Amino acid sequence: MKSKKQWLCLIGLMAIILAFGCSSQSAEEDGGLDGSHHNPADAGGDAGDAGDAGDAGDADADTDADTDTDTDTDTDTDTDTDADADADGGDAGPTYTGTGDACRVGHPEDCPGMNPTGVTCVATKNFSYLGTSFPVDFTGGYCSLSQCTTDQQCGTDAFCIHVYYYNTYLNAGSMCLKTCASVCDCRWKEGYDCVDPSSAWSPPNNFLVQPTGITACVDTGVVSTHPECVSDAGTDASTDASTDGSTDGAVDGGDAATK
Repeated sequence: MKSKKQWLCLIGLMAIILAFGCSSQSAEEDGGLDGSHHNPADAGGDAGDAGDAGDAGDADADTDADTDTDTDTDTDTDTDTDADADADGGDAGPTYTGTGDACRVGHPEDCPGMNPTGVTCVATKNFSYLGTSFPVDFTGGYCSLSQCTTDQQCGTDAFCIHVYYYNTYLNAGSMCLKTCASVCDCRWKEGYDCVDPSSAWSPPNNFLVQPTGITACVDTGVVSTHPECVSDAGTDASTDASTDGSTDGAVDGGDAATK
C-alpha cells in the first residue's frame, strides 16, 4: 500500500502533465488564429496587388494628362492659325483701283477697277442743298462713285470727300478723289494738279469741304508744262493714257450730263 507521500507525488505529477497539455493546446490555437491574419505570404501578395493597382492608376493619369495636352495643343494651334489668317487680311475683301482715271460719261466700263456699287464717270459734280449748288468740273471725265461714305469704298490711293451745307454737316454730296504726292501723279496735261480741295475749290460761304489737309488730283483748269513729270523717253505713260481717254470722252460724251 502506497504511503501518503507517494500519493501526493503522483497527484502533483498528474497536475503538471495536465497543465503542460493545456498550454500546448492554447499555443496551437493562438498560432492558428495569428496565422489567419498575419500570413507573410498573403501580406506580400496583397502589397503586390496594391502596387499593381497604383501603377495602373498612374498609367491612366498619364494617359489622361497626355490627352489633355494634345487637345490643348490642337486648340491653340487652330486658334493661332485662324487669328493669323485674319490678321493677314483673309477677309479683307476686294481692292478697288482706278479713281481719277479718264473716262466717258455714261460708260462705267471705262472704270473697270472701281467699286461696282455706284461707279460713275463724272464730268461735273454738282454739290447742292436746298436749292444752293456748288458745281465742280472734271475735264475728260473722272472715274469715281456717285456717293461715298468711307475711304474704303474708294479703294487704294483714293479717299471720300464730303461737302456739307453750313457747319451743321447737312450732306450736300460726296465723291471719291485720287490722292497724290505731286502733280506728276495726276493728269497734268489736262490741267489736273495735286492740291488740297478744301482750299483749292472755291465753294460758296455756306459750304464746307471735308476732310482738310489731304492732297488730291483735281481739275484746276490750267494746263502747265511739267518737265519733271516727263520720262527719259519723253513720254509719261499714265498721262498719255489719260489723254487718250479724255479724247474719247470729248468725242463720245461731249454732252455730259451733270452728276
